[in-house]
Amino acid sequence: MLLCHHLFFTPSDGYDDWFVAGYPFWHSLAIVCKSTVALFLLLSGFGLYRSSQRNPLNTFEFYKKRLLRLYPTYFLVWLIFVPLTLIFTDHSLAAAFGDYISLKLIANLLGIASGAVQIRFSEALTILPYFTVSAVPGLTVGCLLANILTGCALPDIIFGTLATLLGAVFTRLLRKYKWLAPVPPILANALIIPPVLYFAYGVKPIWFSLVTVTAGEIISCGVLGMLLLFALQKYASVLFKD
Repeated sequence: MLLCHHLFFTPSDGYDDWFVAGYPFWHSLAIVCKSTVALFLLLSGFGLYRSSQRNPLNTFEFYKKRLLRLYPTYFLVWLIFVPLTLIFTDHSLAAAFGDYISLKLIANLLGIASGAVQIRFSEALTILPYFTVSAVPGLTVGCLLANILTGCALPDIIFGTLATLLGAVFTRLLRKYKWLAPVPPILANALIIPPVLYFAYGVKPIWFSLVTVTAGEIISCGVLGMLLLFALQKYASVLFKD
């Protein structure tokens, strides 16, 4: 019933007249099912209370556990529907920094956004300069804010942002060569981040960080990024102005 409400309910004038002539059956049913939203919140609150009584947690541990339970699914849905949203709507890609921040926060919550072994989902967005120059400042600012919000060391904030900027700029410069789109961010991070990890966080040896950071970038940029590129390419003339 809850699913029915969210799938078929569309607010409109006079929607309180549930079964007037001309109202689609599913819309009318969705209005009836609206009551299940309140029921869901009530049952969720009751379930959380009972759970906290059985397994008491401090506030930080509670929210960490809840977010770890919710956000992997959220990211999966994001990975599917963000390309679809970009294809079928006219949202500006200048807002790419918002998506970068969101994905960096998710990866940080999962413990894979920093350290010697890191897979930053947000790096998949570094292929966007292949389509539009507006993604270059968007990604750079997004990386800067994400690094600040996740409590990175100052050298990481500076040089991590620089790596993203360099990757974005050279991806834009190499836009005539589609298959090279993920190469600049992979190389920029592989060369810049291992020394940052060593001097800012004491992660050693550097050669190990070089291998793991490069591998993480290949997954994020080379695999996820190229999947995103191919998903957007068919509609590039509609989505991008430059």
